[in-house]
Order: sequence, then structure tokens, then C-alpha cells
Amino acid sequence: MMKIAIFNITAGGISGGYRKYLCNMIPGLAAHSAVESILCISPVSWNVASWFDSMPNVEFASFKPIRFLWRGINSALREKLKTFSPDVIFVPTEHPFCFEDIPVINMIQNMEPLGGVNQALSFLERLKNWVRAYYAKKAINKATQLIAPSEFVKDFLMNQRRVPESKVKVIYYGGNYFTADKLSGPSNLPQDWNGKFIFTAGSIRPARGLEDIFNAMHYMSERGQNDICLVIAGEASSGTIVYQNRLKRWIAQQGLSNRICWVGGVTEKEMEWCYRHCAFFIMSSRIESFGMVILEALSNDCVCIAANNRCLPEIFGEAALYYSPRNVESLVEKIQFAVCCDVENKMKMKRAAKKRAAEFSWDVCVEKTVAEFEKVIKDRRR
Repeated sequence: MMKIAIFNITAGGISGGYRKYLCNMIPGLAAHSAVESILCISPVSWNVASWFDSMPNVEFASFKPIRFLWRGINSALREKLKTFSPDVIFVPTEHPFCFEDIPVINMIQNMEPLGGVNQALSFLERLKNWVRAYYAKKAINKATQLIAPSEFVKDFLMNQRRVPESKVKVIYYGGNYFTADKLSGPSNLPQDWNGKFIFTAGSIRPARGLEDIFNAMHYMSERGQNDICLVIAGEASSGTIVYQNRLKRWIAQQGLSNRICWVGGVTEKEMEWCYRHCAFFIMSSRIESFGMVILEALSNDCVCIAANNRCLPEIFGEAALYYSPRNVESLVEKIQFAVCCDVENKMKMKRAAKKRAAEFSWDVCVEKTVAEFEKVIKDRRR
């Protein structure tokens, strides 16, 4: 039986994908026969305990979000860790941490800073990415073991950071299957778009590659194809709002504003409605470590189009139509195919999506993660 400390070291923000990871993993780990107890430490702003029903063997603690040149935990939190006496410390972010001689496992989930995807970012946001990359490199070097959510991340760590293969374990996330009964679309989405719109989701950042979709829509509009609409779910951070406004100005200049709807942050029910009522889903990201929205789209039987960028083909498999990133004609070709293909082809793509989604399991993710914990604990005792 092991005692696990999960330390969510962040500056206070959390992505939708990270939250879903914790919401699935913490109960799964708590229920595992090899786990005695869990101490989950998170930024105070998250209020993580409110996310779950009561779990007798899980304790929650909080800390003030990290700041630039963070120097570690305060004495009260250090004392709590010491009292809990974990067998292993799991840090699901790219941040270095050490406590006495306890083995530390880091998960590498944010590849934007490490991959150097900084185009179109403001100076301040580029600086933040540089700091994130700095901490990530320290975490990679200091960690006892690393978890990679995809083979792409593992290959990157081995080839770009010279990490030994034995130090990296690939563990895919599980599928995100929605269960909502009564669904409703975002309130600001035009009602007559039902079943006719392209859908894409994720935080509003240059690494998202939204320009590919906008350029394809402009290309088609210039050729008289004005019936394609786009719904964008996701929010810009304080550091990328200028970037989003720049995109909106360009869209207005091209006369596309009435065919692009920014629905912002949406609820799970609204998200599921969009997956189920879109004509097809597009993933245009420049770089991903995994991309949970991929499994959400697949599990909702979406016809999917994806950029042939790092990681996306690994997760989509054969359940997507691929285009060459930044290549307008390539994306337009796939959009036109998705729009014009017959019912038989659409059903074939939907079946492929459902089949691919079923290959990812949170139970498997929990089992493999526990196995890594047991491995580093055994090595320490040896």
C-alpha cells in the first residue's frame, strides 16, 4: 500500500484538460487497491475539494500560487508533507520539486514552451513561455521519472532533451465520454446554424493555429462559397487577449464576422451540444502533448479534420482527414470533402471516430500510473 502526494504546482490557472485529468485520476487512484491514501495539494483558488464527493482516503491542502523565481513551499506545507510521509510525489506539471529523499514523478503536458511555439505572442507572453521552458527543463533533469502523454512527447524528451528512454513512460489519457441528458447550445450561437457549422475548441492562443481555418474560410468566400460557418469555444488569457482582438479585426476586414461565432468558455453540456450538432470538427493546433478535445470529438462521433502537426495523427489515428498545416488549399480540399461526402462516407467516419475513442481508457491510465509509482518506490527501497 502506498501513500501518494499529488502536487499541482501552477501560478493559479488551470486548463479544462488539466481539470478533467484530475477529476478522473484522483478518484481512480483513491479507489485503487494499491493506494492507501492521497494528499492533493493545489492552488487555493482552485478549491479542489469541491470538485468531488467525499473520499475518505483523500486529503486536500492548498498553497498560494507560485510566482516568478518561486523558492518552494512554506514551512506549514512542508510540515504537512512531512507528517503525511508520502512514498512518492506526483507533480502533473513541468515544475521541479524535491522533498527530502522522496522520489518525484513529473508529467510533461505543456509542450508549447518546450517546442518554442512563440509566433504572434506578445513580448510578455514570450517571456512567460521562456520561464515555463526554464522550469520544465529543470523538472526534466531533476525528476526521478517522467510521464509523457504521447509518443511524440517521449520522442521529444529523448531527442531534444537527451532523456534516457528508461526515464520516460508513455501513458495516454482516458476518453472523455459525456453523459448529459438535456443539452442546450451556447446562448450566443445563432439558432439557424444547427447542424451547419464547423466546430473547434481550446484556449485562444497562437499555438491553436486558428489562422488556418480563417484563411480557408476567406479562400472559399472569395470563390463564392459563403455557406460555411465556424463556432469557436474557448477563452483568451489576459496575455493573449490582444492576439484575439487582432484576429477579430482581420476577420472583420475580410467580411467574415457574421459567419464566425466566438462562444467563449462553455459548460460541458454546451460543449457536448456543439460536438453533436456540428457538421464536423477541426483541430488546427501547431503542437499538442495529447489534446483531450480530440477524444471528446471522437467519442461524440464527429467527422474530424486535423492538421498533420505533431501528436495529432498519433491520437486521431485513422479517424480524421488530415491537411498540411498553413496550406490553405489542403484544408479547403478536406472541408469540401467533409461538406459534400455522401451519407455512407459520413457514417463510416463517425464509426471510425467512435472506435478510436474506445481505445483510450481512464482505468488503463490509472493502472499504468500506479505501476510507475510502484516502480520508483521499489527502486528507492532497493
